[in-house]
Amino acid sequence: MHSYYVYVICNNAGKLNVGLTSNLLVSGPSRTEEPGHNHPDPPSSKLLYFECFTCEDKARIRRRDIDSWREKKLQELVEFVNPEWYDLARNRGELQYTMDRMEQNNN
Repeated sequence: MHSYYVYVICNNAGKLNVGLTSNLLVSGPSRTEEPGHNHPDPPSSKLLYFECFTCEDKARIRRRDIDSWREKKLQELVEFVNPEWYDLARNRGELQYTMDRMEQNNN
């Protein structure tokens, strides 16, 4: 079964953006590192929040819903589940584990 992810990222300027992808590990926040290379620069954006869906239409509706929120409400969502604004993509193994668990719960 295919999964779709609605995610919230924060760029270096502190602007929150909402996105939708079918592969969070590849299409999530853009990184300054090139795949397979060690790079000293920090990522260009941080993955702060994501939700998993098995239905693409439901994911698109949720993305549009969250994208319509004011910045303050979006910040409150992130702070509720990720109060430290930890970059969830920093540890790819942990992110993959979380994605797998979410996918299992959706089935």
